[in-house]
Formats: sequence, C-alpha cells, structure tokens
Amino acid sequence: MKYKYLLISLVASILYACGGGGSSSSPTQALYGIAYDATNNKLFVSDNSLNLIQSVNTTTGELKTVAGGAATAAQFSYPSFMLAVPNGLNTDLFVADTGNEAIRKVASANATPTVTTYAGILGTGSYVSGSIASGTAPFGTFLYPNAIAVDGSGNYFVADTGNSVIREITGGTISTIADIAAGFGSPAGIAIDANNVMYITDAYYDVVKAVFYGTAHVPGGCSSTAGIWNICTLSGISGTGTYINNTTGNTSTFHQPQGIATAGLYLYVADSANNAIRKVTISSGATTTLAGSPTGLPGRTDDAASDNGVSARFSFPTGLVYDGTQYLYVVDQNGTSIRKVDTQTGNTSTIH
Repeated sequence: MKYKYLLISLVASILYACGGGGSSSSPTQALYGIAYDATNNKLFVSDNSLNLIQSVNTTTGELKTVAGGAATAAQFSYPSFMLAVPNGLNTDLFVADTGNEAIRKVASANATPTVTTYAGILGTGSYVSGSIASGTAPFGTFLYPNAIAVDGSGNYFVADTGNSVIREITGGTISTIADIAAGFGSPAGIAIDANNVMYITDAYYDVVKAVFYGTAHVPGGCSSTAGIWNICTLSGISGTGTYINNTTGNTSTFHQPQGIATAGLYLYVADSANNAIRKVTISSGATTTLAGSPTGLPGRTDDAASDNGVSARFSFPTGLVYDGTQYLYVVDQNGTSIRKVDTQTGNTSTIH
C-alpha cells in the first residue's frame, strides 16, 4: 500500500534502536519528530521506539521526559511529527500519534503536562469525516496520521498518511480537503507559510507538493483556479527516488522526503533516504543541498569549519523545525542525534 514507506521507516527505526533486526538488546532511542517552543527557547522530540515525548535542553543536549513511558502515564504508540502552539507563557504540543491513529494534545508541556486525545479514536484506524467531540456521531477517524500543522486562522491540517489524504480540523469537525483528495501517495510532513499555503512531502512519490486555496497566493510554477483548493508539485519528479539539484522544481529529485519547514521565501526538507537537508525556493521550485553529502552518503559527522555543510553527514534525517531566526534543528534518526544547521551557511553541529 502507499503508506508502506512510512511504516518501513518506523519499523527500521525500531530495529536500529534494538541494535539491528533480531537483536535481543533493550530498545534505546529512535527519535523521529521535533518541535520548537519559541517562547521558552526549547525543543521537543518524539521517540517512536520508547514511545516518549521529551524536551531538549538546547545548550546541554539533555533530554527530559515530558509524556509517555511510565505504566501510569498517558501512553503513545509510535509518536511521529509534532506541532508546538504557544499558550500564554506555556506551550501545547499536538502530536501525530501514528500507532494509536489519533492526534494527541500535550497541554502545558513546559509545566505540568496533561495528555488528551484531541482528534480521532485511539486504536481505530479508518477513514471517517466527523466530529472530534466524544459521544458525537459520526466521530472522525484517521489511519496512521504522521504530521500536523496549523494555519493563520487556527485551522489544523493533518497528513493522514494511511488514507493518502490531507484532513482539516476546524469548528470541531474532521473533514477531507475534497478538491485534492486524490493527489497523494504517502503524505509525510506538512508545513504552512504566512500566506496559508501548505507544503507537503510525499514519501511515496518522492516530491514536495503545494496546496493552496484560490488564486491569491500561488507558488512558482503552479497553476490555480479560483474558489477551490489547488495542488501542484513544487519540486521533485514523481516516483524517481534519486538525488538531483537543479534550478527548476520539475528537474530536481528527492528520495523519501519527510520533515519540512517554511522560512520566508524558502522551504527546508529532510530528504531522508538521500541523507541530506535540502533547500527549495518557493518562487521557482529550485532545489539545492543545504547540508549533507552531495551524493547521499550516510554518516554522523559535523562539517569542517567554513565548508558550508558539504562535509556534514546525516543518517536518515526525519523531523526538522526552523527556529524563526536562522537555525534548523534536525532529528538524525539513524544517527540517534539532534543536529543544528545554520540556514545561512549550512554549517552543522550536534547538540545531542
């Protein structure tokens, strides 16, 4: 099925964390998603082997469990990408709890966290549009959701990977963006810019797609129709699974892209199977490598001084997040690390 690529990624991360397939050693970290709390300058990561949500000290790299893990605590199952939403001086996390097939909310993640199910039915993987309120039928459901983002009006959008669609949560209801319902294979990551344009990585088709309403804000190279949701491929060639940088989006390629972040005129993409962090110009789709091997070689090394990320090595990067100023934080999954990448130079360091 189309979502097999993300399921393979989850299984591979768990086998890696256990020391390889068939190992009897106890599971360790398999970090996957990452979110940034700008109010408190704090990172949060998901661990889909230990089923934890953890905070990260950006200075020391120390991890501290926020939710999950203990038998008496709220439980997660393969938590994936996350979204940090300011709530006064605190932060609420919204987590795509992939194995539980729901969106979970970790309220007051910086203080005394409380975990609830925000949308979906735990353990009920299906495709139903409906209410997020308990006891109100029909009750909306997901199938292996992998990512969540919010637009400027407070509407939430979910990469419903198992159902190969993008879902919208607004007014207490889960619905499918009907105009683009047939446009995806395995939607993996989702990010929304200041113009409410969505950018979605598709790990099945190896592309980055743009989704936008009407004709007011149209990314480069895309056509549009007024009054409906539009979809186009901003960068990548469907189904190629290769590694090419180029000045136009329709001649650049990716291999199982997952995490994605917006930063002004650019997108940053965790090109997982190419072991690189890619930079996409929104106006043209032009794609370059910001950091990582130019030939896709895996590894876990920071770059040499002033070589602009060329010698940095990643090993299946998954989640990434932009801090709003200059830096990306990247989950380097098979490297079991969290990396910091300067978006101006590509210089890469390790914080955990």
